[in-house]
Amino acid sequence: MTQYQLLTTILILSLVTMSTRFLPFIWFKDRKLSPWMQFSTQRIPLASIGMLMIYGLKDVTTLSVTAIFMQLISLILIAIVYKISKSTLWSLAIGVSVYLLVMNI
Repeated sequence: MTQYQLLTTILILSLVTMSTRFLPFIWFKDRKLSPWMQFSTQRIPLASIGMLMIYGLKDVTTLSVTAIFMQLISLILIAIVYKISKSTLWSLAIGVSVYLLVMNI
């Protein structure tokens, strides 16, 4: 693939990706959300955090009490930060950072 073809491919793919992100906002900006959609948009962030927590706990071994204690602390911290800030990104970033910091000390 030449440089021109590569650049063209990247530009086309980025335009397609951006259009799938922005078109629903442009298309449906005047419509009201259905009650089911409102319920879903309120619950999805919390459900995604729960799913990530369960996925993170699937490989927990009971060999080290310290590791289990640190994982529980980080999970509780994630829940507290999410409850306070309602931000999935902040809660996961702070929880993972604290866990990595504590495990490497």
